[in-house]
Amino acid sequence: KEEIKSYLHKKGINYVEDETNYDITIPRNFLRHKVIPLLKELNPSLPKVALRLFDILNEENRFWKKHIEELKKELLEGNAIKLDRFKELTVAQQRRFLKEIFPSWSFSNLEKLRKFALKDKTYLLLDGKFELLKREGLLIVRPFEGKVRYSYTLKVPGEVFIKELNAVVRAKWKKLHSWEELKTKPKNVEYFQFEEPPKELIVRNRREGDRFVPFGRLKPVKLKDFFIKEKIPKPLRDKVPLITLANEILWIAGVRRSNFFTVKDLNKEVLEVVYEQLR
Repeated sequence: KEEIKSYLHKKGINYVEDETNYDITIPRNFLRHKVIPLLKELNPSLPKVALRLFDILNEENRFWKKHIEELKKELLEGNAIKLDRFKELTVAQQRRFLKEIFPSWSFSNLEKLRKFALKDKTYLLLDGKFELLKREGLLIVRPFEGKVRYSYTLKVPGEVFIKELNAVVRAKWKKLHSWEELKTKPKNVEYFQFEEPPKELIVRNRREGDRFVPFGRLKPVKLKDFFIKEKIPKPLRDKVPLITLANEILWIAGVRRSNFFTVKDLNKEVLEVVYEQLR
């Protein structure tokens, strides 16, 4: 301020004081006129200390900025976070990293995200706005869109993109060579065998009144009750893809197959259905 006044004096320019500068109901003025003078009484070297602290923090921030850029290369796979590497970080690194990725989030929400990443839980609905999911060693954060309703026709053979899930379902005919292939298949793959091969299947989410006959059982159960028993989080139940034929649920993709159209003869072709979540 003194430098500005000196410059104006040399140039013959009048100095104009903003009348609001002395209104101590404004927080910055209250600090300037009330708090800082008291702090100077306690520590006359306050201005020098403040400038020194500013320089220190500026260097600290330069370090963190460079370090976080390196961490982003290590931890990010697309928009997802690699959980194993994230867990190896210190708390300070975790907090700085998440703040860089989600700059507009409050400290409270960032802490909920950080603690979720460290726990065994696989799903969390955050503030009704974001879904936090863990899948294949990755932490995924995406906007929560609320209740959805979708239905797609899957040609046999063929594939279909499910935009609501950012996923693909594929179907093709193939020959199995051993019963072991049924036991060792991934969770996102299922096999079916038909007397009359269907030309198409329907991939949809649940509907009111849906019932399901789990593999190994003869009587149907309410799909809602099955989801509860399997501990599928409520916000996810409307998104789980169901592979259906003539409105019968053949497979809750990635969860459980039904008792319909099981493989009984290795000499006949089977229909391989694959559910793949894209990143």
